[in-house]
Amino acid sequence: MRFTRLLEEPLKLALPAAHPLVRAGGPVAVTDLRSEVWTASAEGTGHHAMVVGTCRALGGYEPDLRHRSNDADVQLELVRVAAAVALLPALALPADDPAIAIRDVAETTLNRRLVAATRDTPPAPALTTLLSAVQYQVAAL
Repeated sequence: MRFTRLLEEPLKLALPAAHPLVRAGGPVAVTDLRSEVWTASAEGTGHHAMVVGTCRALGGYEPDLRHRSNDADVQLELVRVAAAVALLPALALPADDPAIAIRDVAETTLNRRLVAATRDTPPAPALTTLLSAVQYQVAAL
């Protein structure tokens, strides 16, 4: 297999704009979100494992995952209307939403890495064209 790194992007916390930890500004500690209701993707997905692993490693707790959706827009709506907390990649976050506060994780920098996995053989022209187009779009971000 050949792995081509396409993008590395930060993960951010999404909280309701009225959340008390938002008022201080700046990063929010995962430790301080112990009693919050969280939203994540379905169990068995990488996103679910990442949210649970982050809460365990940085906060020392099991998150209260009451809401699950594999759709980032649905998770953001749960932040807006159900006062849930989400941990999402930067590309999935709204540019400007007065109902949602986006914060860095205080304890560390979290990133996700997107890669293309292909056979370790000379690529077909169509695959080369596709990967070039994706890399061009990533560079434009």
